[in-house]
Amino acid sequence: MGAVERGVPQGSILGPLLFIIYINDLEETSREGKSTKAETVSREGKSTKAETVMREAERWFASNKLKMNPNKIQHLDFIMNRREDSTNIKILGLHVDSRLTWAAHIDDLAGRLSAAIYSIRRMKGVAARLTYFVNFHSIAVYGLQFWEYAIGLSGKGNIAQ
Repeated sequence: MGAVERGVPQGSILGPLLFIIYINDLEETSREGKSTKAETVSREGKSTKAETVMREAERWFASNKLKMNPNKIQHLDFIMNRREDSTNIKILGLHVDSRLTWAAHIDDLAGRLSAAIYSIRRMKGVAARLTYFVNFHSIAVYGLQFWEYAIGLSGKGNIAQ
């Protein structure tokens, strides 16, 4: 790991704690909502306020001698109008779409679980059990509290298969 002049070294053991301390004053920059995870900052606001939220974030980054990586900035408008196309982003391993249908996440999950089942079938005994917990169970339950209601809406068949 190279020297870090400012900010928090990504992937370090103390990274999440240092990140929380480092961004402690970020919530004071905006009245709009925000969500902060280790090495991830999400800003929420009405679409009319999106530019204001972005300017406030840029100002905060500049005052802390940081730069936002434009290649990692994602924007998602949550919409209730059924006629508009739905787009999705991946955040913390979950595919979130603008209508919260979770269809993209469930499709991705079905593919990953199918591959895990293939590897479990090739194992026997303790190896199969270990492979199940590492390659299937951990994938299946990650973020379940967010998307489980959507199984009945869009992907029950995909997961059951």
